[in-house]
Amino acid sequence: MSKFPGLAKWTTPVMTHDEHPTALDVIKRDHVSLRNKTVLVTGGSAGIGVETVRAFAYAGARVFVLARSVDKARQVLDKISAEFPQHGGLEIIQGELDSLASVNDAANDFLKRSDQLHILVNNAGIYQVPFALTKDGFESQLAIDHIAHHLLFKKLVPLLIKSSTPQFQSRVIAVASLVHMWGGVDFDDINYTNGREYTPSGAYIQAKLANIWFANYVERLYGDQGVHALSLHPGLITTASVEAIPREAKIKMGMFNADGDYLFTNVGKDEEQGAATTVWAATSPELEGKGALYLEDVAIAKPSVPGVMAGYSPAAFDDAQAAKMWDWTEKAISKFVVA
Repeated sequence: MSKFPGLAKWTTPVMTHDEHPTALDVIKRDHVSLRNKTVLVTGGSAGIGVETVRAFAYAGARVFVLARSVDKARQVLDKISAEFPQHGGLEIIQGELDSLASVNDAANDFLKRSDQLHILVNNAGIYQVPFALTKDGFESQLAIDHIAHHLLFKKLVPLLIKSSTPQFQSRVIAVASLVHMWGGVDFDDINYTNGREYTPSGAYIQAKLANIWFANYVERLYGDQGVHALSLHPGLITTASVEAIPREAKIKMGMFNADGDYLFTNVGKDEEQGAATTVWAATSPELEGKGALYLEDVAIAKPSVPGVMAGYSPAAFDDAQAAKMWDWTEKAISKFVVA
């Protein structure tokens, strides 16, 4: 649990673990009410997704969780419902992000069950996994972390536009990562099927950079229609997915010592704290009507500085690359989107 003391500003040059606010701290500080608001969170039944949903439930939102396992999601939502009975409804959309057909079905299911959507949180993802192609033929990290969410957005953007109001314009949140600054996207072999050497970290980096480009381009295309998109780094969080990474791979990442021990325990975040920036992005009055921003530590991030693990790289706001990624992804999902 956070020992957040309630300071007006949360960011300092280096914060210790207990100085990081939680998602609930964000909601309480800003006196956020999401009564009569509808939210969809992917991956809301595990990791920081659970804490994201908890905060929205506390604020009174109707929350849909897109999850692979209905049983697992139901167990999570039942606990949240008991904890925060003031929620506006907690519902499950079954979907598998490694299948575009499944994502398409999940979006259609949501559209049948809700006539509004104010906040879409693209939270779900996989991390540093061995090479695999999805049934659609895409590298799995790019497919699940990026392509699936692009399709979900395209299916739901008319509803986001319809739901937007002058008082609360619709928001799309892309959970990215600071690792975006350590690489790029190879459009000539984006799926690692034409001879490029696959590394789990390289594939993850390109997926997270794609997340940022996605948010920036959504703002470019839909900002003037009342739909704003933001991307973010949730923090250095030790979760089950991190613990599952082989020791050798952890050491190569530079975040672990020779024994595979995490080097950032003193400044790392737990899952409650890891959801804070997501919830701030989705609800903060400070961000009303704003988009194409990259956030970290419950604040708008600054350009990266050599030797400091923070901020965003110049590539994050490369408009030409963002447009190229958007066009590539549009072709990838084209058969599932009706113009």
